[in-house]
Amino acid sequence: MLDVAIAFSNDPDRWWFVLDRIRENATIFWGYGVRDAGILEVLARDRAVDRPSRDRWIVVPPADATTANIKYFRSMGFHVITGDTAEVLDYLNEHSSEYSRSEAKQISSSLVSSFPEFSIPSRDAVVVRPVLDFYLGSPPQWSDIFSGQLYRTSHFADVADAIASGRDVVVVGVPACGKTTLMMQLAAEIDYEGHKLACDELTVQKARLLTNKLGRDRALVLIDNFTDSIDAFRHLCGQSTIQVVGFDRDYNYLLASHRAPSGLQVINVTELSDADIQGVLAQIPDTIRHRHGKGIATEEGVQPSLFEIIEANTTKATLKARYRSVVSQLMRDDPVQLSILLMCCYVHSCRTPVSMDMLLAFLRGKIADYNEVYDRLHNLGRMLSDYAGPLVEEEQDYFVPRSAHLSEAVIHEAPIAALSAMLKRFHTNVTPYRTCRYDVFRRRAYDADIMVRAFPRWTEGYEFYMTLYERDSSPYLLQQAALYLSRKKRHQEAFRVIDKAVTLSGGLVWSIRNSHAIVLFNANIDHPNPDDPTVRATLKRSMDILSECYRWDKRRAFHARVFAEQALRYSDIYADPSARTYLQTAEQWLASEIRRSPWHREVRRLLPKVTKRLRSLGD
Repeated sequence: MLDVAIAFSNDPDRWWFVLDRIRENATIFWGYGVRDAGILEVLARDRAVDRPSRDRWIVVPPADATTANIKYFRSMGFHVITGDTAEVLDYLNEHSSEYSRSEAKQISSSLVSSFPEFSIPSRDAVVVRPVLDFYLGSPPQWSDIFSGQLYRTSHFADVADAIASGRDVVVVGVPACGKTTLMMQLAAEIDYEGHKLACDELTVQKARLLTNKLGRDRALVLIDNFTDSIDAFRHLCGQSTIQVVGFDRDYNYLLASHRAPSGLQVINVTELSDADIQGVLAQIPDTIRHRHGKGIATEEGVQPSLFEIIEANTTKATLKARYRSVVSQLMRDDPVQLSILLMCCYVHSCRTPVSMDMLLAFLRGKIADYNEVYDRLHNLGRMLSDYAGPLVEEEQDYFVPRSAHLSEAVIHEAPIAALSAMLKRFHTNVTPYRTCRYDVFRRRAYDADIMVRAFPRWTEGYEFYMTLYERDSSPYLLQQAALYLSRKKRHQEAFRVIDKAVTLSGGLVWSIRNSHAIVLFNANIDHPNPDDPTVRATLKRSMDILSECYRWDKRRAFHARVFAEQALRYSDIYADPSARTYLQTAEQWLASEIRRSPWHREVRRLLPKVTKRLRSLGD
C-alpha cells in the first residue's frame, strides 16, 4: 500500500499503470487498513477522471464494519464486503465459474439479430452528442452513458449488489429521478456472466419468444416502464436462468404491486445522499452551472432527486420553461400544429405510440391528405421521432415524442383551451379500435389529474366523461369521473358517480372502494356544521371502508397512505378520541409498511407527520 501511495510522486507511470488497471477491471481491495490514507488518495484521483472505472469491492473485517466506515467506503465508490478472510474465500470458492467473458460475448452476438431492440451498443458504435443536452433536460442516450460525464449515484451500487445476490429487482422512483439513466449505466457497466439485454417496453409474446431463444443460457434483462406489461415481467421472473430488473415510477408500481411476483427486492432511487448531491453538482458542465450551489426546499427528512438538483443548479431555462415558449408560438402561429403535438404527447403519456391511422382520424376535416400530415410532423422536428418497438400492431408508421419529460412539459404548459379542444377532438374522432394498444392506453387516458386542468368548468368536464362512458362503459372511467368531480367540490354528483362505479364492479375492486372512501370524506370534512351526526357518521364510514381495503387488498401501502392523509385532516377538525384512534391506527400501519416496503417515499414522509400530530393531541 505504501508503494502505491508514494508512486505518484516517485514513479508517476507506475501510478498511471495501476490506475488504468483499476479502471479497466473489477477490483477487490483486500487487507486494507481503515486508517491507511495513501490508497484513498489514489482512488480519489481516479474519480476525477472522466472515464468511469469498473466495479470496486473492498473487504472490511467485522470489527471495522461500522455504519460510518461503510458509508465512507460507499461514498468512495466501493461495494462493501463484510467478513473475515476465511468467509470471503469460502464465498469465492462457492461462486466461482468457468464461464468465460469471450463465450458470453459470442452468445450475446447471436441474439442481436433476433432482438436488436434489446442489444446494448458498443462504445464505438453510438451516435455522439454534447452531454450538455442531457443536463438541459433531454433523455439520456448511450453516448451520455459512455462519456463518463454522468455521475454514478450510490443507487448504482445498491442495484448492482442486488443483481449480484441473484434476486429479481424492482427499481422505483418519482418522475425525472434518473431511473432510465441508472438502467443504462447498469447495462453498460455491470459485469455479468451471460447475456445482458435492455429494453423500454415488453409484451408477453416477446417475453415468451425471448425465453425460447435463450434456452438454457443465463440472461440479465433490464426493463424500463415494466408495469405496462406486468404479465411479461412475471413470465421472465419465473424463468430460473433469467434475472430481471424492472424500472418504473413508484406510483405505477404501487398500483401494480399486487400482481408482481413475490420475493422481489424493491429499491427506491428517488432521493440522493449528501455525497451523491455533491457528485452530481460537480459533474454539471461549467458553462451552465451556477457558481454557488443551490439547495432544494423539501419536506423534513426528504432528500431531493437527481433532476431537482440539476434544474436548480443550472443557469439555463428548465425544460418546462423552454417548451412554454414553443407552445405559445404554436398557439399563436399554427393551432393545428399545436394540436398535433399535444395529441402525440397525450397519447405518449398513456404509454402508447401514435399511428398514422390515428393521426389521419384525429385531423379529419383539418388536412388535405396524408402528405400534409407528414409535412406537419417534419415541421415539429426533433420533438417527435419514429417508433418501431413491440407495440407496433400493423404495417404503418408510428410516432412518439422523444421523451416522457417532453410530453409532460408540453401538456403542463399548454393553454387550457387548446388542451380541452385536443381531448374532445381526439375522443370524438379516434375510436378505441384505431388506438394503438388500447388496453395499455385506457389505464391512464381518463386520469382525473389531466381532466382537472383541461376542464376548469365542472359541467364541461362531467359532460366529457359521460360522453366517454357511452363508448367505454367501464367502472374505472366512472372512478376517474368521480375523483374529478370531487376535486371540483361537486360532492353530490361525485357520490352518485362513484356509487355507480362500486355497483358496476360488484364492490370487489379495492381501488374503486378506495376512491369511494375519498369521495365520501371530501364531501363531508369541510361541512359548515361539523358536529352534525350525519357528517360524523359519513366520515366514519369513509375510514371504515379504508380499513376494509387495508385488510383485504394486497396494495396495503396505497390504502395506508390515504388513511393517514385523511386521519390528519380529520384531526384538524376534531381533536377528540376518534381523531386519536385514527392517528394511532395510521401510525401503526405506516410503521408496518415501512418495514415491509422501505422504498415507499410517501409512507416515510407521512409517518413523522402522524407521530407529531399524535404528540400534539396528548394522552
